[in-house]
Amino acid sequence: MLARAMANEAGLPFFYCSGSDFVEVYAGRGAGRVRKLFQRAAKVAPAVVFFDEIDALGKSRGNEMSMNEEREQTLNQLLAVMDGFNTDNGVVVMAATNRYDVLDKALTRPGRFDRIVKVDLPKKEGRYQILKVHTRKMALDETVDLQTIAALAENFSGAELSHLANEAAIIAVRNQRKELNMNDFFDALDEFRDSRKRDTNSATKGFMDMLKNLN
Repeated sequence: MLARAMANEAGLPFFYCSGSDFVEVYAGRGAGRVRKLFQRAAKVAPAVVFFDEIDALGKSRGNEMSMNEEREQTLNQLLAVMDGFNTDNGVVVMAATNRYDVLDKALTRPGRFDRIVKVDLPKKEGRYQILKVHTRKMALDETVDLQTIAALAENFSGAELSHLANEAAIIAVRNQRKELNMNDFFDALDEFRDSRKRDTNSATKGFMDMLKNLN
């Protein structure tokens, strides 16, 4: 959202992509997508290219368990293209990740992603403002209190708050109601927390299984 806002403020074309868009494709396709993306941006420069979840593409090549030949080829293509682009070309490249610690060091060398900006999770007022944005086109009944929801959604990111609002809307539709009520948000919060718990348990089990295999 921050990168898109900056591009909009400057009146520049904005090219959004997710790191996962470049993995799990046929051999050579990921690298080709990278080249085409930068070619499109160069044609309309000045422009902003934004990679969300860059860690899906740019994990450290020293970690053999997380890197395959196709992903390495795609990452190498990204590095090569970035070396050929700079602000003088009119193409600004930005990326976001929740796992800076797993990024390949080559990505953060000078001339590539060499400026790091840490964006903390929003505080209560920030969460409230984000919820207002994501519910502004939704029909809310008089029971909905976004301040209370913001207080309950502690440690939620902006993307998670967007997902929360969408999930509440789905629950309302599932119950054949045009308006969302407070219980829809409570149910969405419960579902989200259950999902987080399952993800944590799954990650813990996977880690323990890996340790057992090392023995």
